[in-house]
Amino acid sequence: MVQDPWGDGGNEPINYEEQHLSGIPQQGMFPHGNQVFLQTPSAAPKVIGIIFIIYGLISSLGVFSPFIEQRDFQTGKVIEFPLTYHLLSVSGSIVAALTAFLGGFWLTNYQRRGVHLILLGVAITSILSLSSIYLGFDGGLSSTVGSKSATLKILAVVQTITAVMCGLLAAIPIMIGAPGLDKSSLFSRLK
Repeated sequence: MVQDPWGDGGNEPINYEEQHLSGIPQQGMFPHGNQVFLQTPSAAPKVIGIIFIIYGLISSLGVFSPFIEQRDFQTGKVIEFPLTYHLLSVSGSIVAALTAFLGGFWLTNYQRRGVHLILLGVAITSILSLSSIYLGFDGGLSSTVGSKSATLKILAVVQTITAVMCGLLAAIPIMIGAPGLDKSSLFSRLK
């Protein structure tokens, strides 16, 4: 156990098994030889983690979607959806909520496996959403567009763009090489 190297006033000892220091040895004319410049852990994993925790909490509201009456926005008629649609919708909401919340929690603790879990959750919810669209549950949009195949293509493109954007947002801590992020992996046990 060693005292805090940044000297922020805390006298609590540091457990190096939990802390990660990163720095770059600099060559140069220093009076005491090479020096290592330490960086504080990046705030990016915490910020992205909090964003996904909030997203997970909002996604959990989708569990109540079967109890909300849906209407065609042109005619105002109630749209009746079969049980298959409700199962896909609720299971997608549960997967999105659990993976985003747990992955966000792991990210706030600087665990790389949080990014992996969020990416896995985005992939699973995208598959569930695309299968729901493919089965014809488009909320009456095909009657507005006039073509079921065109509606399927439009919704598939929008879903894919949304999934890619969520994945890129989740991967920011890895892409920037955030100092302080550990080496944990969600898939390390599968090797």
